[in-house]
Amino acid sequence: MPYLGRINITGPEPEVERRQHFVNALSSAMTEGWTSVFAVALSAGDVVGPAVGRVAPARKVLEHHTICYSGGATVTAVMDGDGLDFEEAAAALASLGRHLTTWSPELLQYTLQRVEISRLEQRWDEDHWLPPLDVP
Repeated sequence: MPYLGRINITGPEPEVERRQHFVNALSSAMTEGWTSVFAVALSAGDVVGPAVGRVAPARKVLEHHTICYSGGATVTAVMDGDGLDFEEAAAALASLGRHLTTWSPELLQYTLQRVEISRLEQRWDEDHWLPPLDVP
């Protein structure tokens, strides 16, 4: 079952001429993807031994929205994969927040402030998991 996650990162408001750099850095970090050591460990909870060297099970972000605002951004993502459970989804989402705040020099002044996760019972419509950004 997919999970709906939302993270907030906050930091200084970029100067006007740097705002697009902030948006581009977040977009690039999302496109680049990330691996969560915490999620790997949780996904292999029945295996004895350290998580180092384990291969993460296939996980994917099915859809995401990024909303940037003065002094931060909110990223909403739908995650899924075989056997994905709540704890692993929460760890992966927190790891995404860390990835976003460390991926680029443009983002180093930002910190993860909030992580929310819940099961997503149904799609918004047949083509989208998330509602369009212009829907109230």
